[in-house]
Amino acid sequence: MVELSPTGKEVVAGLSAGAVTSLAVHPLDLVKLRVQLRATKGARAGEYWAVLRGILGGEGALKFRQLYRGLPINLLGNSVAWALYFGIYGSLRDVVAPMVKSPSWAYLMAGGISGVATSVLTNPIWVVKTRIMAVDRVPGAPASDRSMGPAFLRLLREEGVPGLYRGMLPAVLGVGHGAVYFLFYDTLRERILRDRESKKLRNSETVLMTAVSKMVAVTAVYPLQLFKANQQSRAAVEGDYSLRSLVRKVVGNRGVRGLYTGLLANLVKAVPSTCITFCVYENLKYSL
Repeated sequence: MVELSPTGKEVVAGLSAGAVTSLAVHPLDLVKLRVQLRATKGARAGEYWAVLRGILGGEGALKFRQLYRGLPINLLGNSVAWALYFGIYGSLRDVVAPMVKSPSWAYLMAGGISGVATSVLTNPIWVVKTRIMAVDRVPGAPASDRSMGPAFLRLLREEGVPGLYRGMLPAVLGVGHGAVYFLFYDTLRERILRDRESKKLRNSETVLMTAVSKMVAVTAVYPLQLFKANQQSRAAVEGDYSLRSLVRKVVGNRGVRGLYTGLLANLVKAVPSTCITFCVYENLKYSL
């Protein structure tokens, strides 16, 4: 059996963790995205239920298929993103750690740089994902919005290469999410394992650390995620969806609370999904 390098183990563990997570929580991701794309309109009571009813509007097998609308592109994106993130983060953390006095600064710097690199490399995948998941796969819907290949080709044909990088600014600004997350996660991890001979976390410890770190990180930068989703939507092609314009639209229609439209769905999706990701990652990393 081939012995993987430490970075190779990080990449394989991250790739596997991303794939398992996507399969487990995709319907929640779909609801979250649909709610985020309503943020520029007036608030409505029962918004989450309205989105869910819209997704489940088909009959029979179509209902189930609609819940997994965009699964292939989401599976690809999350697997590649986590593999890149863990691979880059693990390497950078080991390089930066000897250069700084505090381990927390090493975690923060490695998390920030890894986040920027991953965002730049995977942004085209997320634009295509948003275009596919924003519409239902029903009779009469444009064929170009139904799957990865046609959606990607339409994007290139109509918007060129710049279209692949819609939402790049809030995505890069939002890497603070990853930096904050790993600052909390690795600091807690270090304290838990400090006086322990084994360097492998229990699953219960991983879940607790992940839940706390994720809730803090997601809430801290959530408006940027909201802006990114809207800038990557098809509506942004014809309208003014600059950051300044989006802030005016969202706050004008919903008040400051509108900047957190979809936060509940995001937390319900993000916390368990990240717990799954890190449980798979921590266990697989030590078994490779």
